[in-house]
Amino acid sequence: MLAIARRYLPEEAAQGFVEAELEHPGTELVLFTIQPDRWLTADFAEEDKR
Repeated sequence: MLAIARRYLPEEAAQGFVEAELEHPGTELVLFTIQPDRWLTADFAEEDKR
C-alpha cells in the first residue's frame, strides 16, 4: 500500500496515510487498476522554422 501511496503523496503524507489506514483493521481496502485500450497523444510543439 505504501508503494502506491508514494506515487501520489509526499513521503511523510504517504506514511501517515498508510499508518492511519492500518489502525482500522476492520476497513476494507480496494484497488482499481485501469489499462487504456488506446492511448491518445498530441504534439503541441512548434515546428522548426528554418
